[in-house]
Amino acid sequence: MTPNSSVSDWRDTPALKVAEAATVLRISRATAYRLVHSGELPSITVGSSTRVLTAELRRMLGETPELSAAS
Repeated sequence: MTPNSSVSDWRDTPALKVAEAATVLRISRATAYRLVHSGELPSITVGSSTRVLTAELRRMLGETPELSAAS
């Protein structure tokens, strides 16, 4: 997500910062980090940054990715 983007377009990015994922899930930043550390919120580490994959958020929220029409 770019600095001018909003959390509303979170599905357009492959991964979110933990704080952004917290906003999507409507939980506190502290709770999101607690869930990451406990493994309940799957995450990856890139360098020293922790990211939550958008696909994992969608799965947790019960969303299924849109299927593209076969040509």
